[in-house]
Amino acid sequence: MKTALHKELKTKKTFSEKARYLFYAYKFEIIVFTICFGFIVFFGQSILFRSKPVLNVCVYTTENTLANGKDEPIRNKFNNLLHISNNRESVQVMSGSTKKISDEIKMQSLLSAGQIDILITNKAQFNQLNKHKNAFRVLPNKFTNQFNKSALIYQNKKVIGIKAKNIKIFQTLINSDNDILCVPTKGEHHSEAFKLLNALEN
Repeated sequence: MKTALHKELKTKKTFSEKARYLFYAYKFEIIVFTICFGFIVFFGQSILFRSKPVLNVCVYTTENTLANGKDEPIRNKFNNLLHISNNRESVQVMSGSTKKISDEIKMQSLLSAGQIDILITNKAQFNQLNKHKNAFRVLPNKFTNQFNKSALIYQNKKVIGIKAKNIKIFQTLINSDNDILCVPTKGEHHSEAFKLLNALEN
């Protein structure tokens, strides 16, 4: 095969003729190599350049209050409060409706995986989650001291939740007394969660 290939190449006078012949002779190998190389580049870029969440904020209430891109201004505000300027790092804001089974399953999966650092959900969901021992962290005093006691949710005289409508950044989105902000114990970035809460204004 090599000898036949060399002989055939010698009959080609110009570089373009030789290149066309080599492409024709090895087109299958070239196509496979190109596809494999493309996959390597694609997955390499997605690993190297994807954004890395420093904090996961999830809003799963009765209505999807952050639908249609309403999450972007809040995400930008959170990034500013945490002084995040690196494009590869960001606060991730997710949302859904507890009316949808698929959204509720997603929320439960994220909670189990420790991928929710700050959660806003309705009172029924909050109470359901709170049945588990130590489901939520005690909220920082610097944050809770800004609010009236009527806005706070207590357990064993410790504040574990706050009515989200009392927090300035959520006031245009959340009107219900039933939506509660809390910090799940399993969240991987609780120090960043507390840092963000302490930077929020009532």
